[in-house]
Order: sequence, then C-alpha cells, then structure tokens
Amino acid sequence: MRVSDETYVLVDSSKYGHNCLTSFARLPDVDLTITDSHLSSSKAKSLEAAGATLRIVDVRGGDLNSDAKNATAIKEVLRKRSQKKALTLDRNRKR
Repeated sequence: MRVSDETYVLVDSSKYGHNCLTSFARLPDVDLTITDSHLSSSKAKSLEAAGATLRIVDVRGGDLNSDAKNATAIKEVLRKRSQKKALTLDRNRKR
C-alpha cells in the first residue's frame, strides 16, 4: 500500500461489524472499498463517517449471470477511477 497509486478493498458485507485481531490499514487510507448490497444502510453510514469511500454492488440471487454483472460493474468502477487518476497525474506533470 505504501508504494501503490491506489488501494482497493473487496470484502463481502458479512465481514463488517466483527472484531478481529489484525488490521492492515485505516479506512481513510483505502481509496475505494467495494462490498455487496447486503450491507445495512446503518453500517454503510458508519463506514463512510469513519472515512471509507464505498461502492456497493447490487447482489441478487447469486446466479452466474449476476456474478458476471457484478464483476463487470466492479471492473468499470476501477477503470473509471484509474482513468481519472491518470488524467490528474498528466495535468500535474504539465504544470
């Protein structure tokens, strides 16, 4: 994480609200946290208040088609963020 331009965390909603013995980063240190739509709105608000930037992917059913759609949605979010970051870096170099 120290040498990366961007950091993403992909975690399912069942992991939120449980204490664990280890941590690898603070929420504000992660550029984007991707999780599923089973995350309660109260937990989402708490995470955002603590500094998380969330992208919630709609999960319905769990069939292969919805999994493929979710993967496509995640890839699109990451692609757009990467393009935006590259544009910002390019503008900064020209100054």
